[in-house]
Amino acid sequence: MGWFGAFIGGALGFQFGGIFGAILGASIGGNMGKRYPHARSFTGYSEANTFTRSTYSTVEQTQAAYFFAVCTLLGKFAKVDGNVSRHEEKVFYEFLDQMQIPDEQRNIAIKFFQEAKNTTYTIEELAGEFMRIGRFSPDSSDRIEVRLTLLDMLYRLAMADNEFHPEEERFLRIIAHIFYIPESHRQYIHKKYVNEIKKYYSILEVSPQASNEEIHSAYRSKVKEFHPDRLVAKGLPEEFIIYARKQFQEVQEAWEHIKSERNI
Repeated sequence: MGWFGAFIGGALGFQFGGIFGAILGASIGGNMGKRYPHARSFTGYSEANTFTRSTYSTVEQTQAAYFFAVCTLLGKFAKVDGNVSRHEEKVFYEFLDQMQIPDEQRNIAIKFFQEAKNTTYTIEELAGEFMRIGRFSPDSSDRIEVRLTLLDMLYRLAMADNEFHPEEERFLRIIAHIFYIPESHRQYIHKKYVNEIKKYYSILEVSPQASNEEIHSAYRSKVKEFHPDRLVAKGLPEEFIIYARKQFQEVQEAWEHIKSERNI
């Protein structure tokens, strides 16, 4: 998590402002001054102090926005069906394991998750803040891998207890809309988790009725989309690269399964 040290030390400071700034303050504000004397204050938020200032690079903003969005959105989303189950908390901890987050950052991430469960901010506001801080444009192709991965995480959390609550589906549709994710992409992620029978085809975003050539073409496209080397070259956050690598493996597994099934 290359940006984290600079963020804590004050090079980026705790100047997110707005929603994430408030959650940051509620989560860890009381302890930061003692542990990190050079970190900036949480108080006195204004639009002039938000993380969207041009002095911070797009990469830094994407990394920070992704980290906070994962913690806060997952925390808030986990409670949309009325309570947070131990299965859902386990899934969140597994996300942190997959991202290989060191203990200190892991503890802070857990505090964000816990605080977000009870925040008065809505899921729509949290999703919108992610888009604002990350400077994502309405163009659906603008770093869509980041937004698709976060939506994928939310679906995985929704299915942690093997039940798909109507409120979970409603909010997943809302989040996909705020993220400017095309409906076809959302549907494929939906089928990946909700409809196990079509899981492997959904991972490749093809229909079971597609020809072998169409499936092979979709497989090559997915390999290119989630290939770790390509994502590193685009300057995406390390945490995302680790999670995307897992998706890359899922693409490989889906292709091998379909090949075997069809004798390709």
